[in-house]
Amino acid sequence: MYCTIRHILSLASIACLLMLSACGRGGDTVFMDDEAVFTEEDMVTLVLNTDVIGMTRAGVADVPDNEKMKTLRIVILHPDGTVEHNKFIDFESGQTEYNTQIFKVKNREKKTIYLLANEKSVNGLPDLDVYTSGMAGFKAAVDDFHFVPVFAQDTPIPMSSVYEIEIGTGTNRIECQYYLVRAATKFTFRFKNLWSYDMKVTGLTVSNIADRMYLMPHKQNPGTPLLFLENDGSKTSLYWVDWLKKVSDETLQYPDDKTLADWRGWINDYDIPGTAVQAKRDITPASFTVPKYNNSTPGEAEFYLYLPESKNLINAADPYGEQSYTMDITFEYTQRGETYTKTFSGEAFDNLRALFRNTHVVVDVALIQGNTITLTYTVCPWLEYTIEIPSFE
Repeated sequence: MYCTIRHILSLASIACLLMLSACGRGGDTVFMDDEAVFTEEDMVTLVLNTDVIGMTRAGVADVPDNEKMKTLRIVILHPDGTVEHNKFIDFESGQTEYNTQIFKVKNREKKTIYLLANEKSVNGLPDLDVYTSGMAGFKAAVDDFHFVPVFAQDTPIPMSSVYEIEIGTGTNRIECQYYLVRAATKFTFRFKNLWSYDMKVTGLTVSNIADRMYLMPHKQNPGTPLLFLENDGSKTSLYWVDWLKKVSDETLQYPDDKTLADWRGWINDYDIPGTAVQAKRDITPASFTVPKYNNSTPGEAEFYLYLPESKNLINAADPYGEQSYTMDITFEYTQRGETYTKTFSGEAFDNLRALFRNTHVVVDVALIQGNTITLTYTVCPWLEYTIEIPSFE
């Protein structure tokens, strides 16, 4: 089974391409990096396009504001870990899904490029502006940083990713497409009520959810390519972030195919903080009622929320093996003036074998007269819209 990852990016304005004009005379321009001085011939133009996985630019109007970028930080490191560029972009009142930035970087080096979006939503994150050109320590400050997330409808979701690129001799311009990963998972619950009573959700819990998570993805062996089977039978080797983008595009094309997650595989070779406590998480929505069946029409309602990535192993001896999760749901309804409750306990999240960041779990709940419940699940990379799933039989 392939390891699978979920991830995310953000988009913005391409107007910054106008910044490409060079200053100086002829080829004599010099570029300062700490105490080093480089001539034009030592430098390369690096164009970085960042994007959000799971979003089509035609449909961004429907994306919740907190799932877009409000800020973006791009940090480029030399091979010795010192900072070459540290650029922070604040989109102010706007939210964006894609962005293009242009840098002049030293040639003949392997660069490490960090992307961080919505960092102001990360509790306890140190001031990253202090890491100016030539300084060391940025990698240590963010790689193992973990935090207790606050996921609210008005709080932008943190996003992050890291790439490496080799800048080779003889190249004067390189353009790259990179993606950001949302440091969260998303759960969407969609209810269909076939009972003749309004059903109020008074209890909803999910098992074994971590209380904290890393800011940066902690996938094992991130440089090992993942294989993507193309339609013509060929296999493409991809960096895990780019592999996730391909899987997300495929899910957008076939949104009702619940076999894709198992077909493509799961990213389960990741770590969560050693200090994380995994426990049952109460996610009961406030004052949430599913209307009753009326005039041959089922009552419908839905809500969504965000949770940290987690790791509930079936076999603790296999640290990167298959996982499992369950939920409990309690409903309250009134019949002939009396109030009753109905609880469904230990309901398994079928087809959820890992809960890596940027995973979207869609749960369709059908309440059927006669005290029964039917659950249908779709698990996929984070998508920008509510997935359309065929009607219940």
